[in-house]
Amino acid sequence: MSLITSDSSMAPTEPYHIEWNCLSSKAKFSEHQRLKNKLSGADGWQKVEFSFFDSKRQRGIGPYKRCFEVKKVELNTGEQSFQIREASLIKRLIPDFLFKSKYRIELDSVFDVDDSKSVKTGGELPTKTTNIALSEWKKGGVNYSGIGEDKRPSDSNLQKKTTLDIESQDQDLIANYQVTNVKATVQVPIEFKISGERTLKMKAVSSIADVKEAIPRQEKPPLLVFDIDQTLVHKTRANGNAVTASEAVEHDINKHLQQLRDRFPDAHMIIVSNGSFITDKLKFAGITTKFNKCIEPELDSENNKKRLNKGEVIKQYMEDNGLCDHEVVFIDDAADVHNEVANGLPENIVHHFLFLGATEERTFFLSKNDYHGDEHKLFNDDEHALFCHNLNNSMNRIKKELEASRDKEIRRRRVKFKRAHQKFLNQLAKPSEEFYQSYKRPYRHFYRI
Repeated sequence: MSLITSDSSMAPTEPYHIEWNCLSSKAKFSEHQRLKNKLSGADGWQKVEFSFFDSKRQRGIGPYKRCFEVKKVELNTGEQSFQIREASLIKRLIPDFLFKSKYRIELDSVFDVDDSKSVKTGGELPTKTTNIALSEWKKGGVNYSGIGEDKRPSDSNLQKKTTLDIESQDQDLIANYQVTNVKATVQVPIEFKISGERTLKMKAVSSIADVKEAIPRQEKPPLLVFDIDQTLVHKTRANGNAVTASEAVEHDINKHLQQLRDRFPDAHMIIVSNGSFITDKLKFAGITTKFNKCIEPELDSENNKKRLNKGEVIKQYMEDNGLCDHEVVFIDDAADVHNEVANGLPENIVHHFLFLGATEERTFFLSKNDYHGDEHKLFNDDEHALFCHNLNNSMNRIKKELEASRDKEIRRRRVKFKRAHQKFLNQLAKPSEEFYQSYKRPYRHFYRI
């Protein structure tokens, strides 16, 4: 393939670098923010030059450079994304399989918009639904009872914990999901009462990326409030009064947090935790996102921690920072803490997200520290723990099925592409009048990855 050059006035002096692996035919792009900055004030299609550097190539061979047109679009979440097409009008009128090179195919994959159907008027990213069967989220196991069932005989003398009114929901749960060319996000709306309190509505999520997709449009930037343990970090180890290790709950957590920042650049983002050493935990976990404030319990005169009421803490922070007329996005792994926040703040200003991404670690922690012995005994004793375990498994199943379905569609489109390309080559060998007419028509992309 020959190098396609362009007028210097039509492309930036410094191209956007793509690391491309010729063996796996996959592209990696780490300059989304620079591209966003370039296009932040631009409307319509803009010419952009990309430089493809293949790390597997022999030394002395320079990168492949090519210009494309990129267009900023806004999704219904308010975040920015991009579409891409050939820079030449002539090439856009020619079938994709003639000019859509392997570089173009993989470049499509780094932009998080599936196809033209995914960006409707106003840039809406469609939300679809699927069911989580009643039998799936309430099920028990061989050694432990299901939700709403009598406790199985065991050597535990603990009374079955049913402070969450879950069993009254005798119906399937509805999972919302969004699928793009590079990810699948899922949220499950749930509601229950805690110890006779009013009904609390929230959305269960297993990733911070799921949260970003489910926050409705805001007139004013919301206050984003995170717990830290089993929400941002887990597997924390301490030695006396010092943290010695901690891991991020998600591999891409900095990316997800930055996307929240990008969507709400003027929002306050804080951590409120009843655990200590927040700064150290973030450092060991490699979380570099800047938070406006980290709030943890203070020590009393006897050097004991005084437990925080998170509802009161958040209310005070809003008063101190002039945010009383803003909404709150609250992410925590404990349902009873969500109830505490709901009781401490005005009704309907809080968007509750029950975070389940660290459910396995939380289950291990509770089973070892609350005298249950193992997770089966924990599930037999505590319906909330079992509910979170079942729901997290269901959400992970849905994501895997969505990703498998998308991969299947990609394979189908690749086959279609190869057949169309071969047909084109056959017709090119013996062109007909019909072929010349179809050649002039614009073609939509065969697939995006």
